[in-house]
Amino acid sequence: MDKELLIKLQKDKSHKMLADADEMVIQKHWDSYKFSYYSSNGTIS
Repeated sequence: MDKELLIKLQKDKSHKMLADADEMVIQKHWDSYKFSYYSSNGTIS
């Protein structure tokens, strides 16, 4: 396996991990936002 390809794969992999981490953070914020929004309105959907 040549080195450049290996480096490229490594980069792609870390980009994907970062993207996944962002996704999780957004999801978590959205859940807590939704929860506080609905609980302040007295309804939970």
